[in-house]
Amino acid sequence: MAVELLAAAAGALVGAMTTDAWGWAKTSFAQLFGSSDQTQAERRLEASRAEMEGLSGEELLRARSRVEAAWQARLGDLVEDTPDVAVRLETLVKEAARRMRHTAIGPIRQQAVAFDNAQQAVQGQGVQTNTFGGGSGAAG
Repeated sequence: MAVELLAAAAGALVGAMTTDAWGWAKTSFAQLFGSSDQTQAERRLEASRAEMEGLSGEELLRARSRVEAAWQARLGDLVEDTPDVAVRLETLVKEAARRMRHTAIGPIRQQAVAFDNAQQAVQGQGVQTNTFGGGSGAAG
């Protein structure tokens, strides 16, 4: 069993938790555990994702590290018990990289300006600027 494959798989899985590839990743990785354990695996995956929700900075990095280590161990046990899963895992890692490459959009910069009675607020990540109030209509 290649430690590199397990690390890549856990990294891909946890990386997908914050992208549009999450639904695919959750179902695909859970299927590795077989039909009898798929629902349990999906619950664990959702719990792992929830553990990182709302965190940022160092807290997020520590949580991500814990979650990756836990999934690397679970996937390692699975491959040890069912060696043919390693081939499927390798395929999932490649597909996850492909899917996340298409959903990664880089840093987001949002700016909203409202005048008179109009007000708007935009939520997202990255740099966000909201200006409320009157003015000349020119953003500065």
